[in-house]
Amino acid sequence: MSACGIDPVELYLREYKRSFAELTAGFIDNAVREAGIDSAANAALARKINSLAVERDSLSQQKRSWVLLLCALAFVFLVWGGWLLYASSEGGAPSVLNWILFIFYSLLALMCVWSKCVPKIKKLSSAINNLNGIISSKINEALDQLRPLYSMFDWNTVTKLIEKILPHLQFDDFLPEERLEEFYNHFALSEAFTNSKSVLYTHSGTHYGYPFVFLMTNDFSWGEKTYYGHKTIYWKVRVKGSDGKIQTIEKSQTLTASVSKPIPVFTEEKILLFGHDAAPSLSFTRSPSRLSGRKDSFLSNVEKKLKLGRLRRLEQNLSDDSDFTMMSNRDFELLFNSTDRDHEIEYRLLFTPLAQQFMVKLLNDRMAGYGDDFCYQKRRELTSLISTHLNDLEFSTEPVSLGEYDLAVVKQIITRRYEDFFRSVFFSLAPIFCIPVYNEPRVAFTPQGGAGANNHRISSWEMESIANYHGQRHYQHPASITKSLLKVHNLRHHGGTSSASVTAFGFKGKPHTEYISMRGGDGKNHTVRVDWTEYIAVNKTSSFQARQAQASSSNAAPRKQGIHRRSIISFLPK
Repeated sequence: MSACGIDPVELYLREYKRSFAELTAGFIDNAVREAGIDSAANAALARKINSLAVERDSLSQQKRSWVLLLCALAFVFLVWGGWLLYASSEGGAPSVLNWILFIFYSLLALMCVWSKCVPKIKKLSSAINNLNGIISSKINEALDQLRPLYSMFDWNTVTKLIEKILPHLQFDDFLPEERLEEFYNHFALSEAFTNSKSVLYTHSGTHYGYPFVFLMTNDFSWGEKTYYGHKTIYWKVRVKGSDGKIQTIEKSQTLTASVSKPIPVFTEEKILLFGHDAAPSLSFTRSPSRLSGRKDSFLSNVEKKLKLGRLRRLEQNLSDDSDFTMMSNRDFELLFNSTDRDHEIEYRLLFTPLAQQFMVKLLNDRMAGYGDDFCYQKRRELTSLISTHLNDLEFSTEPVSLGEYDLAVVKQIITRRYEDFFRSVFFSLAPIFCIPVYNEPRVAFTPQGGAGANNHRISSWEMESIANYHGQRHYQHPASITKSLLKVHNLRHHGGTSSASVTAFGFKGKPHTEYISMRGGDGKNHTVRVDWTEYIAVNKTSSFQARQAQASSSNAAPRKQGIHRRSIISFLPK
């Protein structure tokens, strides 16, 4: 990359996609060799397992056929016999021939069942069970073959591979205290940012020395739930019949009442935070545009002209405080659509003509990347990006532990998982790659407290992610009937061990009943019972520790670097 920015779409298609695929394939092949896996032996064993599975499935199909035959014979017996008994009870005695045929069929069916169906089914069941046992044994043997391979991957394997393709990106082994404090102290991240969030996963690092963090959170908010109650009423009315006589008929009606009450809502959200010193006075937002990625047509051109007219009117409006001035690249203004920007000079510092061109291409692309699926917010020196594809990404980079016995399939699964992760991360950062000033190396920066003051100390966000990975059930209040929001506090460090308190905020349920008066079709008022639940906050505090593993030398393979983050946790219940 150069200081003039890059075309992420072009570079991904021309270079990065292929390079990462080759690197991943090479890493997996090397891991197979280092683990001492006999690929030929595993392939032969996999073929044997698949062959046995085909044989078992064939026997299962035969068994199903014999079971169906038995069921058909029984069905005919029951229907025929039932009809004969019913006819006899109604006085229409069936002919003697019918009874003789039924008895003959019954004897023939019974002979078929006991001499053919039952023995065949038992024999096939025994053979299937025997094959299942052999298959299970062979699968365990194959898994034992592959077990050394799984130890070659850790939480940071995929990020270390990404660093080889994009060396300007440097990922942390875990989110350190230093990185988080830099966001808070240097880039003015609000202390209240995670007040109603609990961190589930993090992937942090630097882009040309400037910090970023991919964050997955469990967010709490109050929603509303509607509870319903039902009551059926009956009444009689007198009406005149078709014969002119008065008759009494019964009517019914189901009354439905409802009440709406607050309910806690927990949702997962993924966001990218990026800190940079450029344009420190600029703030703006943008959301996906419905015009992005659309082919030229009469309707789309009309819509573009209408929107362009609105932008021109906004530019010419001198009655407000906005100094909005359109760029010469009209496509950029239409698609990026950040009309709330508050510093035109700094906005142009970021979005140079080349940056605008690259951004338009990124927004219209739906082949290499994901198109215009992201929201972009800049607040002074802090940028946040939320994209649809990022929400779809499997954030966990937990070490590979598959139940797959075939090495070839394992390679495919790992390759697809890593390539999907790389593509999602790359195009999440793509809007940053487009901006030239964001692709200039950072001048030397000394964190508060001195260089490396808190480096390699686990941050509170990382501790929360570890606690969430271990499971909410270990912390939640016993009376809680909802998910819990885990919040870490009192974080302390002792050498390579970090300890903290974690409070689980949840809700217990208190049942309530309301009686709603409703007017029925009988002209009377009726009370309808509606049951609802009141959610009352409860919390429980526990203590736990996380210990860092010893880092290996810098020359170690990716699997040996850093710490095995979420496997090193120990718990001290309070």
